[in-house]
Amino acid sequence: YKPGVDAARLDWQWGEFSQLSLMTVFDYKSESSKNTGWSTNPDWSETSYLARVSTLFETFELAALLGKVNGDDIIGMDFQGELFEWLGVRGEGHFRFPDEQGLPRDVKFSLGLEHRFENTLTLRLEQFYQRSGATNEDDYTILSTIDSTSFYLARNYTALGASYEVTPLLLSDVVWLFNHHDDSSLLALYSTYSLSDESELSMGFNIPIGEQPQNGVLNSEFGSFPKSLSIEYRVYF
Repeated sequence: YKPGVDAARLDWQWGEFSQLSLMTVFDYKSESSKNTGWSTNPDWSETSYLARVSTLFETFELAALLGKVNGDDIIGMDFQGELFEWLGVRGEGHFRFPDEQGLPRDVKFSLGLEHRFENTLTLRLEQFYQRSGATNEDDYTILSTIDSTSFYLARNYTALGASYEVTPLLLSDVVWLFNHHDDSSLLALYSTYSLSDESELSMGFNIPIGEQPQNGVLNSEFGSFPKSLSIEYRVYF
């Protein structure tokens, strides 16, 4: 499912709601002389190390993150909980200090709100910010080359989502993701049907909205995405 990943994780739970997690992921340099195309010895300078500590305070889970990822130093935190026994709140973010000279420090964070009604309808709102993201689509190609740690190209995004149990066996979900800098968006429709206690069928449909590329130039981020339909059958054992 995820070939080529060598990793280790150790969890220590010192309280009922408190835990320390230590994680490492090995990195390997490419070597064309090898049959696999990769070195057989880890590249220790690019190997990632992370430590995360979490605990419960009142109705909120709080966590702090510290480590090194691909040579960059990372300091982060996350939280999740409930306000007024009605509004779910969650957030996460980190500062990244690049190991390579000439690259600026980066910050990424997201903040989400959600509420679940008694009829199983759940509404969600989430905001995502990354300082390294572009504020103009003309910079997309340059930024994607410099910052390979990000899945998104722009600086600010907003996501609106809703899910609903149509029947006890059928769950439907819709998410609308909007790019504030080029006015493109992505509409994702998803549903899951439970076939038995150990199997389910899922279907997803992604609809990009935005100006399409011209002559190899990106005019919008999501406008460059293709329409896609996926069907997946899962068996658990």
